[in-house]
Amino acid sequence: MLERFRDYSNPNSLGSHFRRTRFRHVKKILEGILQVKSECKVLDVGGTAQYWNLLPDTLRKSIHLTILNLKNSRGADPRLDCPQGLHIDFVIGDGRDLSQYSENEFDLGHSNSVIEHVGQYHDMADFVREINRVASIFFIQTPNLWFPIDPHYGVPFVHWFPWPLRAWLLTKINLGFRSRFTKTEEAIDFVEFVNVIDKYIFTSLNPTAAILKERVLFLTKSLMMTNAENIVIEESVQKNLPNSGVGAAVTINNDLR
Repeated sequence: MLERFRDYSNPNSLGSHFRRTRFRHVKKILEGILQVKSECKVLDVGGTAQYWNLLPDTLRKSIHLTILNLKNSRGADPRLDCPQGLHIDFVIGDGRDLSQYSENEFDLGHSNSVIEHVGQYHDMADFVREINRVASIFFIQTPNLWFPIDPHYGVPFVHWFPWPLRAWLLTKINLGFRSRFTKTEEAIDFVEFVNVIDKYIFTSLNPTAAILKERVLFLTKSLMMTNAENIVIEESVQKNLPNSGVGAAVTINNDLR
């Protein structure tokens, strides 16, 4: 039952609804780039082809997408359910070290719900720095620690438990989306694989970026980091804040958070 809520192959699932809502920012960024360029080069770090089915048909012919994942990445095969009419290259690499790419080689560096899986704080810092380096514009999303339901578990408040308790529970019962692990080391490995962060930590990874909120009722479900001028201006206008282009991210950052 719980799995249906995050079934991204089902356009009517709750997870698909939230993705579509967030993707409106990505769509506007791409549209802004394509106003001044005939083709947009996108690097999606840790992503899947299925995610890009959200891209309208009218934009697909102008997007050159590179999807980068670890050789032994977890989760669904990133090649499954490729969008029609979209050029995609699948490559092996590590988002913490994108030295195979030069500075600003891509127009957009994108990451959706990946940074919480790359390791500890210094790994996250490397991840953000590298995406910022290789792309002129970046858009990085992550779940918010203080939202009561973590998408990796699907059970309220569990992600706030101390990690030893979470690991112990995972060896005893089916926990939300997660079936019971038969080995303690497997449970610990999963717990260590998920490091959800909050606004304070996320902002510290790039203090000059604008931080946007995805809200559910009055709670912040996820956080998005970007330097996209058209998104920064849109958010500042909606909130009646001053803006001065991409550089305004520094000025309006505290108000957007």
